[in-house]
Amino acid sequence: MQTAEPAAIALLAIQRQRIALRLTPEAHWQDLYGLRTARLELPGAAHAAETDPLSEALALGPATFGAVVAALPTRWTYGPSPQHAVDRAAAPEPAAAPFLRFERMLPQDDAAGATRHAPRQIGIEVYRAALAEEITLDAQICSALVWTPVEALRTLVAGMRLGDALALEGVEAHAAPGSRLPDDLLLYLPSDYGERHLARIAAKYGSGALFASP
Repeated sequence: MQTAEPAAIALLAIQRQRIALRLTPEAHWQDLYGLRTARLELPGAAHAAETDPLSEALALGPATFGAVVAALPTRWTYGPSPQHAVDRAAAPEPAAAPFLRFERMLPQDDAAGATRHAPRQIGIEVYRAALAEEITLDAQICSALVWTPVEALRTLVAGMRLGDALALEGVEAHAAPGSRLPDDLLLYLPSDYGERHLARIAAKYGSGALFASP
């Protein structure tokens, strides 16, 4: 498994065998090739030094979805290994271990904000939690919470219009008050917080791997 110190953390909130994804606020939507596009992603944030990553991840529940979340233990920590694109290792502390750990390259900025040419490698840790039934969304933070089964997640990786996504079995959107959710909005799934890794985990170990607890 990867060993870089975590620089970012993310929340994998689940409920009834579905994953909670954040649809970014309308102010962050972009026009691409004549289409309005929006990110669909896990809630994430930079990791603060000397702060417990699990506590940071759990705080993303109220901050993003306006909902209480409860940490879920995991028997395994998943992520790339030198041998495989997706692998797993036994979690030494199931109650506090990340569900997913991986690394990616990030451009470095100097003090003046200019991007350097040499990128740096950072670690990302994703923690699972159960999301409460009741949510209170703020359109400036999350235009909609989109519930997604693993099967639909695989389809979303390629990108698709919101109306088509909502037609998939099990996909449901809870819009924030005042948010517009046009059917032709093009959704794309980045992997800043390991969103695409989740589909790979399910493909190798089965969909139940994302929801199982020891």
